[in-house]
Amino acid sequence: MADSEESGRHYFEVGPDPLSDEENGEVWEDETDPETARSSRTSSASSQSTRSGSSDSDSCSGSEQEDIRDYKRGGYHPLKPRDFLNNRYLIIRKLGWGHFSTVWMAFDQTDNDFKALKVVRSASTYTETARDEIDLLLHAAKACPTDPHRDRIVRLHDHFELDGPFGHHVVLVMEITGPSLFSVCRRAGNHGLKLQTVRNLTRRILEGLAYMHEKAQMIHTDLKPENVSLDIGAPEKLQLAKEALWFSNHNLSMPKSMVSTFFYEKIRKENQIPTLPRIEPEQSSSSCDIDAVNDLLENQDKGDDAVNSPLSATSEKNLDPAKDICDPSIKIVDMGNACWTYKKFTSDIQTREYRAFEVLMGSDYQANVDVWSVGCMAFELATGDYLFNPRHGEDFATDEDHVAQMIERIGYPSRKVATKGKYCHKFFNRRGHFKCFSQKELDPQSISALLIEEYKWKPEEARIFAQFIEACLIYDPALRPSAFVLLSHPFFDAELSDDHIMREQAKNPPLEAGDTAASSKLCGPQELTDPETTPPKTVMTCREPSPHELDAISVESPPNPPSTSALKSQGDKALSRSNIDLLCSELDAIYDTNESLKPRRILSSQNCKGFV
Repeated sequence: MADSEESGRHYFEVGPDPLSDEENGEVWEDETDPETARSSRTSSASSQSTRSGSSDSDSCSGSEQEDIRDYKRGGYHPLKPRDFLNNRYLIIRKLGWGHFSTVWMAFDQTDNDFKALKVVRSASTYTETARDEIDLLLHAAKACPTDPHRDRIVRLHDHFELDGPFGHHVVLVMEITGPSLFSVCRRAGNHGLKLQTVRNLTRRILEGLAYMHEKAQMIHTDLKPENVSLDIGAPEKLQLAKEALWFSNHNLSMPKSMVSTFFYEKIRKENQIPTLPRIEPEQSSSSCDIDAVNDLLENQDKGDDAVNSPLSATSEKNLDPAKDICDPSIKIVDMGNACWTYKKFTSDIQTREYRAFEVLMGSDYQANVDVWSVGCMAFELATGDYLFNPRHGEDFATDEDHVAQMIERIGYPSRKVATKGKYCHKFFNRRGHFKCFSQKELDPQSISALLIEEYKWKPEEARIFAQFIEACLIYDPALRPSAFVLLSHPFFDAELSDDHIMREQAKNPPLEAGDTAASSKLCGPQELTDPETTPPKTVMTCREPSPHELDAISVESPPNPPSTSALKSQGDKALSRSNIDLLCSELDAIYDTNESLKPRRILSSQNCKGFV
């Protein structure tokens, strides 16, 4: 909903203990330890990472609505429908909530329009952050008024402050936005959105970032699906108001999601039904023209307002981004964590799953730190899964697993990048070698291979999409392209099929004996060579071939099962099924006799390709 505030929960993760690298008797260590308490993404709704421990939509509870215990000194303001604020805004209903604030739909009697009021908690930490957000949003709006991409950033209409029973609150008056991309992705299910829709959404996000970085000189620092919302038009806003008025006009209980927890619990304890017979202003606010609200609703019923109002792309033709191929308009929201390109507020930025490599290393970040998040977001929108989803183990920390997953997907960083940053010594030695896990404990698989193997994508779509993501995930910020440059990536001009998923009949087409071109499809797109002029190369399949495919692909096998050492010497031949089974058996035997050699991070014996 407005400003991407929805309910959810969070937990904290503790980073790795300081590690040292002894080389020639010297210990390479850092002066200070990183502050690694982080907020994770919520499982049930939106959540946002924090600046100094708090954020606009950091969810603080597993409940569906805000906690009644947070209505206290320094907490939320107890609003309810029909409250009249600043002699201008009539509260209609609650739209959402977060750790930082509650968000309400209000009717603006001056503009005869509906607005979203974000009422920030009264603690000084929140009010200071809210004032920073006001400055950033005002600057974003006036940085380049003629740039059409300015509309990709949520607009701040007004702001004021009010006193309540629990303190002094800052109120931001913003345009109402639709559901977040996180909500859209959840509705899409396990397979993600249509690839063409993902491309359109990604283009619009990059357009907004290009304006933010180049024209406004701002960095978002917390880009993720929760912080990108669909744009909506006047009919959708009127529908939200009608839902609230319908309950009150029919003398029915308003849902808990439409009122504050404070008001709901107060009425419940008094054994009364929390109904509002009609939403009308209090006596002190008689200047508000309530008839204007009813007139808007009546015009919508007649169809007049729907005809004259500009519709967003999400409303046109009733297309659903969760299911259909469409080009919806978006708004980048929640500037509570944003900073200037020339003035950084903190190094503690980005939500875990979208955090860039340089942030983990404690290195300086630039505007294209948001580009890294775009790459992670695009993968998530297209597949329904995180690209990086690190977890901690008994003897390794979440940050260590995070870097390991990056290496598995996009390879090793250069020595120059690996040894740069305040915390790089925790992950790499002075030679730039990753020291948290051995090479045998990693399971390397390219993004293209992952899309083909796990998600059954067609090779051509997987290749071009993986190229775009890898461009976003370049380790070195100096080499990573800007949002503006990425708008020229071939991914945005490529021809994409309406269905990029290989159906069952197309997953394993029959192969003729010796058909090397067809067999290469097991690994996705490859550069094919002439077998008569080019010596054979190692063929590592992305998935284990079926018996039919093994018979069809001609590979010379030794007459007797080779030993492990002999197997490693055959670098120019593919591993057959018997060779793989033999290697796994020998490795299991070694681990049974020496438990200390057992890898910490291998998920299953299927990952034996990572040992060779």
